[in-house]
This record gives sequence, C-alpha cells and structure tokens, in this order.
Amino acid sequence: MVDQSDSTNHRRVLRIYGGVECDLLGLTPFTEEKTMLVLTRQKYQSITIGDGPNMIEVTIVDIRGDKVRLGIEGPKDTAVHRREVFDAIQRNRKEAGDDVTE
Repeated sequence: MVDQSDSTNHRRVLRIYGGVECDLLGLTPFTEEKTMLVLTRQKYQSITIGDGPNMIEVTIVDIRGDKVRLGIEGPKDTAVHRREVFDAIQRNRKEAGDDVTE
C-alpha cells in the first residue's frame, strides 16, 4: 500500500491492490457504480451486506498470522467465490462465447 494525497479533491487516500484508491476515512467512490468500505473487525465479529431475505453476513472465523478465515452466510442461490476462481469462471465463459457480466 502506498499513502498519498489526491490533488483533485485534496483528500488523503490509500492506493491499494490493483491501483484502487480508498479514502483514509473508509469510503471513497472509485467509479460511479462501485465503492469500497474498509473496516477493521476482530475474531467472531461480522458485517452484513444488503438487507431483508437477500442479506449476506460475513464473519471473521479465525485469524492465523497473515491468513483470515471468513464465514459467509446468505441465500443459497447467491454464488460466492474467491476472486481468482471468479476470474477463471469469467474467462471460461468468455472463451465459450457466453454472456459475461460482473
């Protein structure tokens, strides 16, 4: 991570994995469609995504060194993948000529 100032809006930002920028206060729009919220959680604490019957809960199950184990609870019809698996699925769909949407 590289800490730097953003001269366009005079906010302190972190440039993180993939060149994405994040406001040091936690929330900065990266594009008009997406944002990233950066949180600190401890073991057995969780966050929720969405609400109602489609809510997803992510819980910190274990922390060992630099590895964090997550428990993800949500609707059974919602696909959950590690990013590298998701990317491989999308590549395979694209190669097969299927419609790929992220």
